[in-house]
Amino acid sequence: MSHTAHVPYFWQTELWQRCHSWQQQQRLPHALLLSGPAGLAKQVFAKHLIQSWICEQPNATCEPCQQCRSCGWWQQENHPDVCLIQATEATIPIAKVRELEAWLSLKPQHSVKRIGLILQPQYMTRSASHALLKTLEAPPAHGLFILVSDAKPLLLPTVRSRCVNLDFVCPTIAHSVNWLNSQYQYLPSDCEMALKYAYGAPMRAKQDLDSGHMKQVAQCIGELLSAIEGKKSLPKLIEQFIKLSAQSGLYYIYDCLKDLAWLVIGQTQAPVMHRHKLHTLQHMAHSLSGAQIVALLDQWHQLQYELLEFPGKNITLGLESLLLNWQAALKR
Repeated sequence: MSHTAHVPYFWQTELWQRCHSWQQQQRLPHALLLSGPAGLAKQVFAKHLIQSWICEQPNATCEPCQQCRSCGWWQQENHPDVCLIQATEATIPIAKVRELEAWLSLKPQHSVKRIGLILQPQYMTRSASHALLKTLEAPPAHGLFILVSDAKPLLLPTVRSRCVNLDFVCPTIAHSVNWLNSQYQYLPSDCEMALKYAYGAPMRAKQDLDSGHMKQVAQCIGELLSAIEGKKSLPKLIEQFIKLSAQSGLYYIYDCLKDLAWLVIGQTQAPVMHRHKLHTLQHMAHSLSGAQIVALLDQWHQLQYELLEFPGKNITLGLESLLLNWQAALKR
């Protein structure tokens, strides 16, 4: 539960100001639901918010002082008025929820409120969800729930409706590229591709850039296009994709086909994901028709369906057929 210097991030500022106003007015809600796609630092935001609310000497913008007794406990992850629960083995049982409810019913020891933080509450069992709902309908006087979810639609509608909702949304690609470039010195072109693979989520893109994953992606895309052009061995490429992960290999193929679809219909300003291979993609697009792209995408969707319906299924033959059809379409 350590302090994070960058919070709130630029895409969180408006939500932070909203929470700040509640604190200034001494009107904290009894339950908050922070939701949105993964990769938006919702959990970091929630923990920073909790620290600001339990801090004994927050500054004018409600930033925690990092010096008081409460901040010290928080940094050591043993604050007596904060309790965290999260899924173990992809579930949150009713016992955990009931323990939290009993704990929240007690008076706080050092803060105005006792705060229960539930991470990914969509993993609660049905009985746990109903137990939480009953508590939200009659919340403890000194208790406050904060729920952080990547999958808000999976929560009971009645649970969602009894929380104050803070919806986190992805910033624009341009703003995120600027942030990643200025804060972490990544090349704008790398940032743009990472963000597209992360569906616009800046922290997920940063994680991929930090880990070197995007270099692996760029290499795989280059080898894929070279194999389609006949410059590299197709069987070796398929073997490499299967070793890497059949699902990842399928996504790389889909992203290239999607780029080609944009280029085939003449959308030169479209959001082409692999701009580092734009010349190769444009050359391929000149040889393909819209009907051929649709046929290849249909075949891709069938493979994806088989992999989802039968996890672990060997799709080597299906991959080979798809890539051979792609090669053949370029030669017609």
